[in-house]
Amino acid sequence: MLKVLVSCANGTGTSLMMKKTTENVLKSLEIKDFDIQTCALSG
Repeated sequence: MLKVLVSCANGTGTSLMMKKTTENVLKSLEIKDFDIQTCALSG
């Protein structure tokens, strides 16, 4: 399983958009077994 961590400053809007983009790219590469998580860089 491929695990991907997407982060941004607050962990809300931008990271969710990047999560969807990453998901679309992985699907276009025919990678089916992956887990994408989002998080914030700020504490």
